[in-house]
Amino acid sequence: MQINGKVAVIAGRGDLPLKIIKSCQEKNIPVCAVLLKGFADPNDYESLGIDVGITGLATMGKTFGLL
Repeated sequence: MQINGKVAVIAGRGDLPLKIIKSCQEKNIPVCAVLLKGFADPNDYESLGIDVGITGLATMGKTFGLL
């Protein structure tokens, strides 16, 4: 499998996004996270050593454009 750039994980509640990020890291796949404001807790992502952005639901269209 070939991946150009980074895998972007859009994170809300729950631990699935964290599991995906950790799995990517174990496989040396570059990954970043976009946290949904009011849903994902930024503190859960601080120690992962990845790029993290925060966005609201109202600006998701712009966020997708940036990705």
